[in-house]
Amino acid sequence: MFIGRKSELDSLNKLYIEDKFQFIVMYGRRRVGKTTLLAEFCKDKPSIFLLLKNIMIKWLWKIFQIRYYHILALTD
Repeated sequence: MFIGRKSELDSLNKLYIEDKFQFIVMYGRRRVGKTTLLAEFCKDKPSIFLLLKNIMIKWLWKIFQIRYYHILALTD
């Protein structure tokens, strides 16, 4: 059961229905319901839900740089 956070869900839904690309990064203190909020928001929508730990971020950033280096180089 999901309780509360209606204003946050409303904000996410307003962004979702806009006719343009949206990328949201959510961060904050531990144990305040960020994952639950995003899971609730995503449950009836096509979405990619990626949850990372700090140690994974550096590894994934390196993979991203290697994979998309040519794109990144073109935009400098």
